[in-house]
Amino acid sequence: MASQENHNTISAVLIVKNEENRLEDCLASLDWVDEIVILDSGSTDRTREIAEKHNAKFHINTDWQGDGIQKQRAQEFSTCDYILVIDADERISPELKESIQKVLRGPYDKSRVYSICRRDFFIKEFTFRNSWYRKWLVRLYPRESGLKYSGLKVHASLETQSATIQKIKGVLLHYSNPDYRFYLEKHVGYADEWAIERHQQGKKASPARALLHALWCFFHQYIYRGSFLAGRCGLIFALTQANYVFNKYAFLYFYNEMRNHPRKDHPMDL
Repeated sequence: MASQENHNTISAVLIVKNEENRLEDCLASLDWVDEIVILDSGSTDRTREIAEKHNAKFHINTDWQGDGIQKQRAQEFSTCDYILVIDADERISPELKESIQKVLRGPYDKSRVYSICRRDFFIKEFTFRNSWYRKWLVRLYPRESGLKYSGLKVHASLETQSATIQKIKGVLLHYSNPDYRFYLEKHVGYADEWAIERHQQGKKASPARALLHALWCFFHQYIYRGSFLAGRCGLIFALTQANYVFNKYAFLYFYNEMRNHPRKDHPMDL
């Protein structure tokens, strides 16, 4: 439960599906918040049991229309002053907890949102000890700000509009990939969803464009972001990120081709 010294209250908001292997540790790192709100999109494992063990308010909506729309639905169940959006594969570090509680003790400002530094772990056996790969994400904001999520199906973010963005100390720990196969399968799915969405918007792609985007991604990850500091693991990460980008545009290219040369036996109606 939240400390009595907190001036404002906070809701932790999650969207989940079949997260029995990762949800427990996530919720354990949230034992200080005022309420935990979970929107489930159709779990068939022990997700609900684990959520209720941690006194979470559990809701279900199986009409999955993408990451952004589901997060928007989830935040509407919250009742506290502030919303903290977190995924089941993320953990709140002690320093980040202190920073958030400091915000809660301060004045309530509907025009200010808070950006949190997330540190990603590639494979749990190969963490980036050099701490080179970090990303800033707006995950903490006043419930009454009226801000909404983008409609993207993958990696949707909060549309901050004219809000003031303030960075806070501490790290959000992100353990998204227990093994390499899981990583590859997940990103193939992400690439496919991205391509379908862009194809429906009339976007185009070509093999040359797919290759150029992949090469730029490798340079950006390996050199600019500094994954070379992580040795062989950093090289593998940069290559797999480039492959993910290539797959996005390759999927889009083939969906364009199917529209131009439809196959009667293809299962997807685009």
